Amino acid sequence: AIIPGTIATLGRRCMPESDEFLEGRARGPAAQADESEASESQISETVKSGIGARGEACGKMKQLISGHWATLLVGIGAVVAVSVLQYGGLIWCSVLLQKKGTDPPILL
Repeated sequence: AIIPGTIATLGRRCMPESDEFLEGRARGPAAQADESEASESQISETVKSGIGARGEACGKMKQLISGHWATLLVGIGAVVAVSVLQYGGLIWCSVLLQKKGTDPPILL
């Protein structure tokens, strides 16, 4: 968990914060509470207008993928690499050693 966590943390540091997040952080918690009430009414208007929350979420996901495709690809590759190494080290080597006649207590 240390290796994927480190890679994910380093990858996350390369992603800039959104403008909305930075503006909300600069305004403080009281302004964020007022904004959340306004955003709830805006969401209900969006749902009524036919776009829907699902369409809005898909749009944000497309924006995330198109803006950070390289970082996401590195993260996915790192998870795959660690999974393959873990499988090879824990499962494949244990089976190989059992076939060679290693005692079960030693394999643990």
